[in-house]
Amino acid sequence: MKATRCHRWQMWIGLLLAAIVCQPVRRVGQDGNRPELACLLMDVSQFLQKLKDWKTSRAEISSVVEQLCKDHLLEDPTDCRTAIKTVVTRSAWREALSLWDDMQFIGHQPQESDFVTAINAFAKGGCWNGALMLVSRLRFDPPTRFEQPLKINEKVYTAAISACRLAGVWQQAVQLLEDMEADIVAPDLIAYNAVISACEKGRESESAVKVLNEMLHWQVFPDRITYSTLISACGWGKQWPRALSYFES
Repeated sequence: MKATRCHRWQMWIGLLLAAIVCQPVRRVGQDGNRPELACLLMDVSQFLQKLKDWKTSRAEISSVVEQLCKDHLLEDPTDCRTAIKTVVTRSAWREALSLWDDMQFIGHQPQESDFVTAINAFAKGGCWNGALMLVSRLRFDPPTRFEQPLKINEKVYTAAISACRLAGVWQQAVQLLEDMEADIVAPDLIAYNAVISACEKGRESESAVKVLNEMLHWQVFPDRITYSTLISACGWGKQWPRALSYFES
């Protein structure tokens, strides 16, 4: 049963990635063979350096990623994670998701931080539903690492909340906060601020205030970012006395 659920998650995530990534990733080289080891190491080093070079154009990044995925060159998990993080930093989110897909195809065991990186890639592309899918996978059918299931943490949740904030779906951000509590994952100041920011972006002043009250209940104390965002939210709701009280805080 476990293997069936795992296969189902891989199928759904694979379908989502296939719908997002511009070109399908080919799984073997032109001749159907794996490259020689010496050539592979040389190529990986050169390709990673190319990705890190800020002079590299977006088209060149796409070409490099296509080559890496086509021949499955990232056999070292560290190289794979470096490539994905670098490409996310360059805002090439489709290419980052291609590498994430290839990482699992190769057989690298994912870590919680890998999910954060993949969620950040979805956030770059405004694909909040993809971010939520990865959260659900960690919650209900997590992959294993060293025969132990991965556990969702506050960094994964915060990354997903930020993805929802950027996409303007404040309801999902609030729901993720509730899911954190259900999973006994304590939200920190960054997570609360992200949810309040999502509410402000959706012009939901009352929801933003409710989040503030909740964080105070759990003794997570607001900072300048919290109050600044709340003031903006109250402005949308024309709650001037409340906005003034936050300003004086």
